[in-house]
Parts: sequence; structure tokens; C-alpha cells
Amino acid sequence: MKISCIVPAYNEAKRISNVLEILTQHELIDEVIVVNDASTDDIGEVLKDISGIILINHEINKGKTQSVLTGVHHARNDLVMLIDADLIGLSQEAITNLILPVTQGIAEITISLRQKFTN
Repeated sequence: MKISCIVPAYNEAKRISNVLEILTQHELIDEVIVVNDASTDDIGEVLKDISGIILINHEINKGKTQSVLTGVHHARNDLVMLIDADLIGLSQEAITNLILPVTQGIAEITISLRQKFTN
């Protein structure tokens, strides 16, 4: 089963690289779609140097829900994973633990609560 991972992002230049490094290198994720929601920081500069992502830019800020929907509409796979751009401590194992119950038919969805960067 192929998985599309959607990462909505707004002003996450300082944090998104770590998340994308995990996602783009994960063997179970087929595509990573980043939706830049009209960020005003230098996230565009950060993202242009990251290979293995599909980048969609909103010209005006539409909010997280619309950013997720934009990503879903562009996803080419039936299975979709949503990951926040500001997660800290994300690991390959955590992603695998989210994916396997769905791909093994144990669950229809999985949800994980992770620590977020604050400041």
C-alpha cells in the first residue's frame, strides 16, 4: 500500500527540516506533500533545498484545514497521513507505528499525540 503524507506548514522554517528528513526517508511513505500556507518567514528557502517533496504554495493564508484539503486533493494514493511541520522528537519508528495498524487491517485510522515546539 502506498501512502501520501501531507505536511501543512505556516512559518515553520526553523522546524520543518527535521520532520521532512524523517518522512522523505521512510520506506513506507510514497510521497510527501508540503503545503506552504503563504508563510512570511524563509520557509521557501528551506524547502527548495529538500529533495523528495512535492511543494504546493498558497498565495494567501487559508489556514490549516484548507492546507490539509489542498494536500489531500493532490495526493495520488488512497492512504493519507497528516503530519504537523513543527513536531519534535519524530522518529522513523513513530511513523512506522502509525502506519502498520492501518496497512495490516487492524485499524482504519491511527492518531498520535506528540510534543510540539513551543515559543
